[in-house]
Amino acid sequence: MFEPGVLLIGDSVLEGLNILDYRFGPDTSYDTEVSRSALHLEDVLAEHDLPDNVVIHLGTNGWWDSTTDAFSQTLQTLEDRQVLLVNLRVDRPYAERANLDIAVLAQTYEHVTLVDWASEATPDLLRSDGFHPNFDGYDRLARLIADGLGLPARTVLTPEPAAPSSIPGAVGID
Repeated sequence: MFEPGVLLIGDSVLEGLNILDYRFGPDTSYDTEVSRSALHLEDVLAEHDLPDNVVIHLGTNGWWDSTTDAFSQTLQTLEDRQVLLVNLRVDRPYAERANLDIAVLAQTYEHVTLVDWASEATPDLLRSDGFHPNFDGYDRLARLIADGLGLPARTVLTPEPAAPSSIPGAVGID
């Protein structure tokens, strides 16, 4: 059984969860950055004293031939952690390949679980840009992550809505 402690690493999609103050237990931390590339995963992990649970959502801003190999090598170093890989919901040429690669990685490593955001993120859960979640979308994404971590739904605190302009992708209330 994994101990409490969750680190969420990602781009602007996960940054919205942080801004809205979603927590997955008392020891939840985020390392998110707008426009973060998947190529930065190893560097980001090196900056942290890693908890037992790591959630990764990267690839929205690009997926290259080297990304899958880099992720695979990194996942091998995390074999003593529970890792959730959140796939992509973005209308970009590389998204299908990225999601296939992410699914294969999740199947390859016993300690890795796929969070299938691509299938769950229906248009009514997204902002007008088509890939940043709206308030309902962030709630759904948080619940998918909680499920992947094996946490009861009540562990996810429903936040007070942040000002729309502070949420990545916000142009107003969608």
